[in-house]
Amino acid sequence: MVSEFCNKVAEILRPMTLKDLDEVLAIEQASFSSPWTRNMFVQELSISISRSLTLWMILPESSLLVGYMICWIVAGEVHLQKIAVKPESRRRHRATCLMKALFQSARDERCRSVVLEVRRSNIAAQKLYEKFGLVSKGIRRSYYSEEGEDALIMGTDLPRESALTGN
Repeated sequence: MVSEFCNKVAEILRPMTLKDLDEVLAIEQASFSSPWTRNMFVQELSISISRSLTLWMILPESSLLVGYMICWIVAGEVHLQKIAVKPESRRRHRATCLMKALFQSARDERCRSVVLEVRRSNIAAQKLYEKFGLVSKGIRRSYYSEEGEDALIMGTDLPRESALTGN
């Protein structure tokens, strides 16, 4: 199905499958200093509280995976676990497309809030999240254990029409 959240007709969102993992892992390794393993993604796909989406660019004779998102739905809360876009596909509103889908899922599942952790140094991601109404709620000290970097806890209460539009 063509995504109603994306600006271009040539992009679709669909649930992540095991067949997607080679491409997902390539984006994961290019995006994170401590990437998840194939096994971690396989486990994620089997967890009932997990929702995993992929974003595809449709080309004349093929399709290209350009991003993905994983979130958990727990006790009326959406917890964003992962969001990543292929490096060469960034700055084209693809993360915004994925975030809009996250908020639509939250509304569909009647969630009351959205929460996530983000590296304190990841200003670009923080700006994206702020665009959707998320604000800093606290700090998790040394959350990213490999580097000892703190995470900002960001969140927002739902429903918020401004969060759904990203304005």
